[in-house]
Amino acid sequence: MCVSVKVNFEKNLLALEKCLNIWSSRDLTLYGKINIVKNLAFSEITLIASVLSAPSVFVDRVSKLLSSFIWNHKPPKIKHSTMIGKIKDSGLNMPGFKILNKSLKAVLEENTIRSVT
Repeated sequence: MCVSVKVNFEKNLLALEKCLNIWSSRDLTLYGKINIVKNLAFSEITLIASVLSAPSVFVDRVSKLLSSFIWNHKPPKIKHSTMIGKIKDSGLNMPGFKILNKSLKAVLEENTIRSVT
């Protein structure tokens, strides 16, 4: 991995961690924490992940950081598949970063192909 790419991802990971640490001191419900993840946490990392291909190490660290935030540094009480499931299917409608990253990669590749042709 290129040094500048690593620096960009590390910088955004630190910003994400700082954002989540600020909100973790508040007594939020599970739905409140999911809203923080959707609205604030993903905004910290979506831009960089949409422009550069996020390495798997970064994706794993973000996923662990989000899980740690949601569950207050304790083991999860609900399966991840339930967390990211739709509300109509008894899920909590939390976007999964691994899925988001795959969709961003697909859009990046599509845009690259369009620019070449």
